[in-house]
Amino acid sequence: MRIHVCASVWVLASCVVNRTPPTPVVVVTDTPPVDLGMDSSTPLPDRQTPDTLVSPELPSTALDAGDTQPSGEPPPSDSGTDAPPSDLGADALGDLTTDLVGDLSSDTPSDTPSDTTSDTPTDGGPAPRNRALAGPFRVAAWTGAIAGTPGSAAVYYPDDPGTERFPLAVFAHGFQLRPEQYSLLLRHVASHGYVVASVDYPGNLLFVDHREVPAALTAARVALGTGTVPFPGRLRVDGSRAAALGHSLGGKGAIMALLGDRGFLAGVALDQVDDNPAPFGLLDDAHPSIAPERMPSLTRPLALVGATQSRCGGLLNPPCAPEASDYRAFASSAPATVPHPVFPLLDYGHMDFVDPGCGLTCGVCATGRAPLESRQGALRAVVVAFLDRHLRGDTTAEPLLTGAERDALVRAGALWDGRLDTLPRCP
Repeated sequence: MRIHVCASVWVLASCVVNRTPPTPVVVVTDTPPVDLGMDSSTPLPDRQTPDTLVSPELPSTALDAGDTQPSGEPPPSDSGTDAPPSDLGADALGDLTTDLVGDLSSDTPSDTPSDTTSDTPTDGGPAPRNRALAGPFRVAAWTGAIAGTPGSAAVYYPDDPGTERFPLAVFAHGFQLRPEQYSLLLRHVASHGYVVASVDYPGNLLFVDHREVPAALTAARVALGTGTVPFPGRLRVDGSRAAALGHSLGGKGAIMALLGDRGFLAGVALDQVDDNPAPFGLLDDAHPSIAPERMPSLTRPLALVGATQSRCGGLLNPPCAPEASDYRAFASSAPATVPHPVFPLLDYGHMDFVDPGCGLTCGVCATGRAPLESRQGALRAVVVAFLDRHLRGDTTAEPLLTGAERDALVRAGALWDGRLDTLPRCP
């Protein structure tokens, strides 16, 4: 744990963004933007997975695939589009662009449910669902107020005429960002059969009470789960299957919500930071340290998605996710008996999780090596797989979380292998 100090005029200027006032309710039912996928014309480096990781705090999971999950995990559901897992093996990486991360040519849902699996059987059975491609549902979007949260939230949900109830994912944005600035990733999750709400929390450049972030996540979970948010899909929300998600400060808030709200069954933290990011921020009751102090009390599954370039800083600005308080600090202090898979995106930056064009705020942090499509495809796949596994009980997601498919992403260079000598250099 360390104190995050924004000491430069450049950082102060760069952190200021225009927070728009609440907007009226808007329903958008067109096809979502095409998700970024892997560019098959760009060769990937061949990175071999070492027998022993140099960094012991980078486990790929806390439990083997066959171990018993902690109490509170829902039983397998019959509502998903489950398919048997595949065994990629060491030689199956050859065409990772279509096997795991996808092809942009088919990444937009059509009027009818799309089949994202291959017709070619793997090991005698059907190929696994490609979670990096857009799912079978069209996505509608709604913006408006949610009780217990300030400003305007963005809700993405399946535009589907059926009666299926969808699991809920509640998302908190990063410091000085806005709920609508993660639409590419959150629309993608919604296309796989989730109601995804991106909510705001109180605060400004100089002060954010970190306890307000999990409070907003919980308020949104309750409001959406009880059908009191007036969006068209409100009666299709299954609030009994809910996950807390977030990026940066929002990722820390998602972990705080998972620790304090039993209504959340799982959590996903994107490059969370255990610091106080406000200029000259200090630790106190409003800005508590979570790792290692509170992580031993974790009882629900948590995915930790990191970015290797977040550790990089410059003369005028510090690292946006310092090594002493990034995803590794959370992973190393989490209980070994609770699933907490770690996904460090290789050569990826702290603000690469945000939609393109976020302005000066995103310019403060070191970015990853372009093109980013392979890492973005891996990000989409592992987030959907983790939610499928822990909100739907879909065991076909396990190879991507802890098994051969995850190993393939490491060898392809989308995920860092944990060896210090393979970390990309800082700019």
